[in-house]
Amino acid sequence: IWLNFGGVPAPIPLPFIVVPLQSGRRSGLIPPVFGSDARYGTYINRFGYFWAISDYMDINATMDYYTRGSYGLGSRFRYANRYNYNGYAEGSYRDFTQGESTDPGYSKEIDWRIRLFHAQSFTPTLRLDANLEFASQDFLQNATGDLNDLLRNEIISNATLSKTWDESGNSASINYNRRQVLETNDIFEVLPSALFKLAQSYPFRTSSGEADRTWYELFGYSYTGQFQNQRNKTGGELDERLGLQHSVTSDMSPKIGYFTVSPRVRLDSKWYNEQIEQYVVSSSTGSDSVVTNEIKKLDAVTTFDVGLNASTKFYGMFNINSLGINAVRHTVTPSVSYNYRPDFSEKGWGYYGEYTRSDGEVVTYNKYQQEVYGG
Repeated sequence: IWLNFGGVPAPIPLPFIVVPLQSGRRSGLIPPVFGSDARYGTYINRFGYFWAISDYMDINATMDYYTRGSYGLGSRFRYANRYNYNGYAEGSYRDFTQGESTDPGYSKEIDWRIRLFHAQSFTPTLRLDANLEFASQDFLQNATGDLNDLLRNEIISNATLSKTWDESGNSASINYNRRQVLETNDIFEVLPSALFKLAQSYPFRTSSGEADRTWYELFGYSYTGQFQNQRNKTGGELDERLGLQHSVTSDMSPKIGYFTVSPRVRLDSKWYNEQIEQYVVSSSTGSDSVVTNEIKKLDAVTTFDVGLNASTKFYGMFNINSLGINAVRHTVTPSVSYNYRPDFSEKGWGYYGEYTRSDGEVVTYNKYQQEVYGG
């Protein structure tokens, strides 16, 4: 471009370049953003390169630079194979400094974040889903301009591998879950949680037709087993607890005359490797202090409940023969049920402890109140 001032051309032209837009993904430079910050100086942000490796993957790398010595680096790798899997891996690092090391107000802050996402169906019955994010406590406040990130109070990660068996209806899964509270930097983690479900099974069934089945062929049961290992880090202290829970439910529905009778039994068993013990320490002022000790001991909390339901069904007919209505048919389904569950807080079961205060009051406590599945 030749500029003219009062009809006189400038001695040096201004160069320009036209880059035509092209469809599709293209490798090339990522244009930067320029600006100025009162704390860190003039900056150039998000300058980098995008590489379209193939139709199935790409990667970028970006850089932030501030004239007063701060900088940031970031990269994201994406991949996809339609109908099979897709995901990405992303990382960010920031080193921000205010002032010189000898200045009174000198500060240096390092923030980072790693994000991983992957979704894949190995078979129609086997699938993996993972959405993981790990970051320093102040990253979302200092290193992002995304409004959704600035409003977040927690960072939640989750990954699940699940499997089902179509023939039997059984299913199993293993899961990892992590929750980070940004305000306190407390971390609540389940590493891992495993679950297995056995669908309703009829071990004595041989007849295929419902009318040919004997009463014991109607007996069925289901099972659920779950394991959890909890790791909670609060106030810098790590508390780790694990537990295994079994649940078995059995029932049957035989017909006795015109009545259907349905007995049911449910059994739950929680296995732990820890429990608590509490006792009272009296001070010279006469006040009581309750001391809680953790005891390493393998033990089980087994509970059960039973139930019985009876029902029938009968029909009736009102012959109206009026207003175009011949008759009204009605159905009545009366039922009665009974359920029983023992009081497991009684001393004979051994699931509760007790201590006596200085005033003679006896206090009971649940030995397993802090465990994964409760007491």
